[in-house]
Amino acid sequence: PNATRDPHAVARFQLEMEVIGRLDHPNIVRATDAGAAEGVHFLVMELIEGVTLSRLGHATGPLRSADAAELVRRAALGLQHAHDHGLVHRDVKPG
Repeated sequence: PNATRDPHAVARFQLEMEVIGRLDHPNIVRATDAGAAEGVHFLVMELIEGVTLSRLGHATGPLRSADAAELVRRAALGLQHAHDHGLVHRDVKPG
């Protein structure tokens, strides 16, 4: 809620939503809409069925090196695509 009072933060959010809306890559969740309602800014994203890497690791134990490397490679390709479009993901989590 505090960020919505900061015009610079709102402008940055709106710019990021425009950039995210233009991203189209198999390793990036697609954004389908963005806006504001009752002072709350939001981003609508596609729902991806499945498990996080963290849950996968807890359920199956450590991944084989080749499988782990492939998952990291796919994530890196998505991040590179975002970077190529001027977007830097500031909150990548290992899970």
